[in-house]
Amino acid sequence: YGDHRDLHLSIRRQRQMCIRDRPQNILDQLHSIEKKFGRSRGKRWDGRTLDLDLLAVGQSIQPSNSTYLYWHDLDLENQLNKIPSNLILPHPRMHERAFVLVPLLDIAPCWIHPVLKKNISELCNDLSVEEISDLTCL
Repeated sequence: YGDHRDLHLSIRRQRQMCIRDRPQNILDQLHSIEKKFGRSRGKRWDGRTLDLDLLAVGQSIQPSNSTYLYWHDLDLENQLNKIPSNLILPHPRMHERAFVLVPLLDIAPCWIHPVLKKNISELCNDLSVEEISDLTCL
């Protein structure tokens, strides 16, 4: 699922690997893969050859609930200009993105957002019909 501008991949790792690997190590591995595909990190939300995000690791909230809520509640202008210094888990925008949530219905339908306390189906129900209908199945 995705649109013609960006390629978004969901990578599901075995639960045992996620338990052994620290989330920052997983993110570093994802950044390494992006680099191999020619991604360079410049301007926030700039065009890219590949975009791999670490959405969540189980029920982990990192680095803290208050930090998560700060980034979750940040207005769009500040989202464009600020870059978190730490990994934020779960991803503070995942619940707003149909291209993330709809594939998660197949990948992890029972996962419950540790802050919002909603499962993937409930998060999808919060999306507009337009957001879901804009998805293109690849």
